[in-house]
Amino acid sequence: MILKAYLKNRENMYYIEQENGGAAAARNRGIEAASGDYLSFVDSDDYILLHFIEAMVAEAERTNADIVLTGVAVEKNGEITEREHEQHDIVKDRLAFMRDIFLKINASYIVCNKLFKRAVFEQFRFLEGYIFEDMFASYMTALSVSKVAYLTEDLYIYCVREQSVFTTGSNRQFSDFAHLAGLIFKAYLKEGLGEPLAKEMTSYIDNGIVRMQRVYERSDPEKVSQEALEAAIRDMEALRRDVEKSVI
Repeated sequence: MILKAYLKNRENMYYIEQENGGAAAARNRGIEAASGDYLSFVDSDDYILLHFIEAMVAEAERTNADIVLTGVAVEKNGEITEREHEQHDIVKDRLAFMRDIFLKINASYIVCNKLFKRAVFEQFRFLEGYIFEDMFASYMTALSVSKVAYLTEDLYIYCVREQSVFTTGSNRQFSDFAHLAGLIFKAYLKEGLGEPLAKEMTSYIDNGIVRMQRVYERSDPEKVSQEALEAAIRDMEALRRDVEKSVI
């Protein structure tokens, strides 16, 4: 194979073969095989700049941050069209980072523009069998960190695909999104974060409902049903009530 031949004289790179179990299973296998101090993940249809790892590790060492994240440039049809998550060189604490990812201000739930200390994943793995496993991972790992560093430069290039998740919809996408949001909110409320993050968590619910409705409107009616959409919205509305109860 081409890949095996490429790795023949590269002792710092490894080839792992397993049955296709989705992105979560592949990432979990990589975590188990890794031996370094840091972990990073790149989607197969995106790419990173050559100095991505060098810059991210240097910032992690300089700031002792548990997570380092970089700006994201969006590429469509071979051209950079926008900056999706614009960062500024700054270090934030756990609560400030959580506010950012709930509001998608300077950060989001994608894991691919981030470098993690290996210790962050000692007690955590990606949830297999679900869409949006990266959403679940970003919010859950945020619970175990104390410091996050932001880099301004766009080191990660996100390549837009017409059939990407949440560009076109399915019943499973709606149910998985609502279910994983429920697991995330349950963990945050258990940590007593409902009151300090009430505004951000409510905004996340509102935006999630609007986004699902827009996806439903532009999706193939044979692949999505109004019943599935309405069920997911009911679940999200229930989360809103849980957040409201936590601040009473």
